Amino acid sequence: MKLFKTISTHDEVTCLHGTIKKFGRSFTFNVYYVDGLLIDTGPMCVKDAVLEFAKDVQPKQIILTHHHEDHAGNAAALSKLLNIPIKLCKLSADLLQNPPSIPFYRRLIWGKKLTAVHGEIVETSIETENHQFSIVKTPGHSTDHICLVNETNGWLFAGDLFLGKRLLYGMKGESIPQLFTSVNHILDYRFDTIFCGHAGIVGHGHEALEAKKKFLQTLISETTSLYNRGWSEDKITKKLLSRQSAIQLFSGGEMAPKHLIHSIIDSITTSNHIQSIK
Repeated sequence: MKLFKTISTHDEVTCLHGTIKKFGRSFTFNVYYVDGLLIDTGPMCVKDAVLEFAKDVQPKQIILTHHHEDHAGNAAALSKLLNIPIKLCKLSADLLQNPPSIPFYRRLIWGKKLTAVHGEIVETSIETENHQFSIVKTPGHSTDHICLVNETNGWLFAGDLFLGKRLLYGMKGESIPQLFTSVNHILDYRFDTIFCGHAGIVGHGHEALEAKKKFLQTLISETTSLYNRGWSEDKITKKLLSRQSAIQLFSGGEMAPKHLIHSIIDSITTSNHIQSIK
């Protein structure tokens, strides 16, 4: 493994950006610091780099956007080594008390077993010395996903809500309908800069998320139309998301276009079932 890292500052926010080179591919992560608050902790395989960053910025508290190992991977270690309290939502706290097993391909990329995390549950807001951040529940990528918004400064700490204006594939278990609802909800807030867990610092963030909302809305609409015309899940996937990426092969299908389409069809069939029993 090779790690390339940079540290940059935007407004008052300091970012540790890392690129991991493994298996001929690049995988990115970002850890953010602002006014005593460390937002996410990166994957286990870069523990030393994150610890060095944390020692430099001296955070007073940590908050996690969700339980995935590339965000919560070093939380327990940092909390113990630097005596920093961890804040997280209840769903994350429940999941991280006894962390779920990590799929094999993700262990290869980010590191091995996730250490249990214990912290203080926060649900609506978190404060630092000079700022207050609204905690917004944004499920879709994961059930426990949250974002932090500071409307005064126009900041959105988005975890994995954004990632990009379009999606080529999805993780098994993600929900595109939930993600669309979450993106639509977060757009009610005022922000201009997105601090993304993987894409990094994104300017004109409101416009970028509007573009993602449009993509998701179109994908849901087209999938629904084709499914109602009798198309199969595989046929819809090939028409709307035909490109097969290397990550699909590497992950053994755990990351694939079909998961995006499946989540939409699952939402349709679930809704139809609910309507039929009312």
